Amino acid sequence: MRNLGWEPPRSASAYLADGTEVVLPGNNNGEDFLYMHRKMILNVNRISKEVNSPYGDVKGWLTIPAPGDNHFPVPPVYTIAGNQATTDMIAMFKTNEFYWDQMKPREDALTEPAFLRTMTLGELGALLENEIHFFLHNRFSEANPVGYRLQNAMTPVNYVEPKWDDLRYNWLGDFYSAHVHPTFWMIHGWVENRIEMWRVANSVDKIIWVGTWEGGPAGAFTALADVSKIREAGPYGVAATNPESSDSSSLSDAGVDEDAVQAILKLLLAAKK
Repeated sequence: MRNLGWEPPRSASAYLADGTEVVLPGNNNGEDFLYMHRKMILNVNRISKEVNSPYGDVKGWLTIPAPGDNHFPVPPVYTIAGNQATTDMIAMFKTNEFYWDQMKPREDALTEPAFLRTMTLGELGALLENEIHFFLHNRFSEANPVGYRLQNAMTPVNYVEPKWDDLRYNWLGDFYSAHVHPTFWMIHGWVENRIEMWRVANSVDKIIWVGTWEGGPAGAFTALADVSKIREAGPYGVAATNPESSDSSSLSDAGVDEDAVQAILKLLLAAKK
């Protein structure tokens, strides 16, 4: 990741010798998370318009579905073979008690302007990423026919086996596959709404981002959109893109493999269907 230019300048967490993760909320990595998040939503909405997608723009939950919700029921508990700890953790997140005792109070606090005024945008981002956002990914995950690609920060891998490219692999518990699952966009639309609540509570007319790290080869982003043209317009801002930013000449000029980009876009569209 370092050689490719993708090493984050502000780590979201650190690990003790025994593998215990310690969250680092005060160094603007939370803003990096929210900035990336907003750019993701803007780009998805832009692509949706360009292909005239029947799905329209991303519009997530205004509030987290309560137990017994008819439209978004919590999927049944499932077993991850050989990993009882992860199985038990996911099962805990799916209980009614966890919703009422842990998730609902946290969400209620995030609707209180007085509470939102006690934290910076970076602190909000760190809080969201490591708590409710993480809870939701596990709570609404479900059994997958392909399996489960488990990650361990202490023993990272540098190769993703081709079997995980199966479009049926949409497990919400893996960042490699989560976005293929429709509920991912409900979760992340919910996160977008928290950004807007923070903005209003703090009387911020337009967010001036401090954490704006993107990383990676600049050409990869040029292939998606001219990010300098993005106009902030609330939680679902409009991307005023440069028409020339996605044509073949700009891709070539940026040193981007045009065929590879087109193949990736086709995979994304296929996954969306």
